[in-house]
Amino acid sequence: MIAALEQKRAEERVAVAALATEKVLHLSSAELAARLAGEIAAIDAEVPQVVFKAIESGLARSFNKPAQVAAVYRALLPIRQRQSQRYFDMGPEITEIARHFVAPQIDRMIDLLNAEVPRVAQRPMSGGLVVLEIDPWSNPLLDSQGFEALVDSKFKRFLAAAQIFIDTQGKEALGASLAGPIRFAAAALQAVVRTAVSAIHNAALLAVYRRFGDVVSGYRWITTTRPEERIGNHYNVVYQLTANVLPPAHIGSRSVIAPLFYPEARVSERKAEVA
Repeated sequence: MIAALEQKRAEERVAVAALATEKVLHLSSAELAARLAGEIAAIDAEVPQVVFKAIESGLARSFNKPAQVAAVYRALLPIRQRQSQRYFDMGPEITEIARHFVAPQIDRMIDLLNAEVPRVAQRPMSGGLVVLEIDPWSNPLLDSQGFEALVDSKFKRFLAAAQIFIDTQGKEALGASLAGPIRFAAAALQAVVRTAVSAIHNAALLAVYRRFGDVVSGYRWITTTRPEERIGNHYNVVYQLTANVLPPAHIGSRSVIAPLFYPEARVSERKAEVA
């Protein structure tokens, strides 16, 4: 009973540490997004020009009719394609930089696991050298279509705000009100980069847990205390190490996987076999 209780406490300590590393990475990923947003933000700046030209030419007298919204979307298609292509080209760059953010946090988890549940066979390991066994970009949230969907959602909010100005103050007021920077794709990029860092973090954690397979029996999908995170089919679900089911399940996810340990008796038997 004492051994089982201590095992549970060890799992809780490691879970708390995993959530802490996810929080650190969630905050630091904003720095990564800022590094990469420059060119996409420059493309964003072209959006108002296209919208104003559509209004002045009569292509869109308002944005409350589906046909006129569709016409503006078509006019913006070249910009959206360039943004999407740039995002696609960024994939390797995001992965490489994110690995540098993730590696120190993985090292902390490796040290903690070694302290909590020493492996049967000690093998040197470093978070900086962890090979990702799952491609984080295989997550559909991170592909170009996922990025485009985020940009579209922000653009729709832009059109709704633009329509209010047209209805209440006229189209001339629209230009003055939107003189500041437009950041549809840049804001979407920040959300996606944070999600990509989470995907890389969890893929690296799974690789580590598998290396600890003589003492780690599986993993649990856990999350922060935010209520919106505690929904869906994954929260608090336990998976075997062979499963490739990992966070994130949505953009901006704060979920992470935490290891579950074999009972002490099982580990003792394995140690006896190795000896």
